[in-house]
Amino acid sequence: MNHTGDLGETALNGGPRVGKDHYRIEALGAVDELTSALGVARAFAPQNHLATRNSQLATSIMVILDRLIKETFILSGELAAPQPKRAGVPRVGQEMIDALEQDLAQFPKPEPKFVDPPRDQFGALLFSARAAARRAERCVVSVVRNAPAGELVNPLIMTYLNRAGELLFILSLNAVEGIGNRE
Repeated sequence: MNHTGDLGETALNGGPRVGKDHYRIEALGAVDELTSALGVARAFAPQNHLATRNSQLATSIMVILDRLIKETFILSGELAAPQPKRAGVPRVGQEMIDALEQDLAQFPKPEPKFVDPPRDQFGALLFSARAAARRAERCVVSVVRNAPAGELVNPLIMTYLNRAGELLFILSLNAVEGIGNRE
């Protein structure tokens, strides 16, 4: 087995080897954490209880989580390729952002104020995924700001993560309302 990362470097897709503390690798790690958080939320979704209370809400949230997980792989692939077109990787497009905005339009928005994390497991996991989306967004801002000339960075990735964070926040509050009262 070839352990090429033992000295603190890794390869970008179609690009050079960089340090594991490189801003692009930091963003990749943050998106990976988001994908993991989404997977945990999906795995612990109380489908039966949620479906009993509101099957449309349960179905909507699960469909959204499945799609977000698939889309975060697209983000990762694009971030891992300094020249995504040359590397032939799928790219984040406006249609992905439009889908998030359509999702957002389905759910009531809370008053703009700070909100305590939900006290139930599923709502709290969605709230945690929201925090992961916000961290990934901050890391991608660093990629956009630090990328050298000639290294392409799709600014729609930032927009996507911003909308995903907002959606996960809204879902965390609506999931709680759908399965019981918030305390």
